[in-house]
Amino acid sequence: MLKHIENWLLGKALYIALFVSVAIAFLSLINTNQLPKPSIGVSDKVLHVSAYIVLFWSWMLVFRKDSSFKTRLILFMSLFFFGIVLEWIQGELTSYRTADWKDIVANSMGLFLGFFTFNKLYQLVFK
Repeated sequence: MLKHIENWLLGKALYIALFVSVAIAFLSLINTNQLPKPSIGVSDKVLHVSAYIVLFWSWMLVFRKDSSFKTRLILFMSLFFFGIVLEWIQGELTSYRTADWKDIVANSMGLFLGFFTFNKLYQLVFK
């Protein structure tokens, strides 16, 4: 049964990575003033770090057959610029969100953690 789930998950890796990317973009750009406030006080930066770890991991599943340092570095830079573009859009194209350089740092920390943990996580889950 687990092998069936593994094959399904890896077969849908591109769709999963695209979904995670779109979800992060959507959550980064919606007007959160209309949403209910969570009762648990979680730092916004913790959410950024967590989201970008998952984002990195999801895209690395797509490129799992070539998880070389070069591939991970190119992916890191691409996702880093993705985060910068989202922050720029927040600051320039929305009236209800603001750009924050600390969010870029938190995103980078998530990417950094994803960069150095993917191979170990992949081995633990899929090997």
